[in-house]
Amino acid sequence: MGIVGGVISPICAMGGPVCIRAAGATLAIMSSLALTGMVAPSDAYIKMYGPVNAGCFLMLGACVVGMFAPPMGAFSMGLQSLITFGGLALFTGKGFMDLQHCADRAQQPGQFDPINHALHITMDAINIFIRLVQVMAMGKRK
Repeated sequence: MGIVGGVISPICAMGGPVCIRAAGATLAIMSSLALTGMVAPSDAYIKMYGPVNAGCFLMLGACVVGMFAPPMGAFSMGLQSLITFGGLALFTGKGFMDLQHCADRAQQPGQFDPINHALHITMDAINIFIRLVQVMAMGKRK
């Protein structure tokens, strides 16, 4: 978690109002995911790990391609938007599935690992926060 704090600290130094709005939006997203996860059938979204993992590899590929694209070209700008907004959608879906997986495992005796599930959900929230800071900082520049 110290490494995570080291990554988030420069983001928070970026600006107070942007980070406060991003933290509030992250709170709203994670709260709505938790409330939706409470009423959704427990195994309905757990089976979506394959497509979400494929999306993670697609985002990884887009990041690698983005390193070699010309920085100010139209392709690079479109790729950056895909990485930012696609990552936000992907981590929101992954957060929902991790919450569903945690609730499903908590109902099975001997299968629940609260620390592991809490770390998964925390990392999803941090990734959503980072993407929201990027989106709100882009909107601030206009």
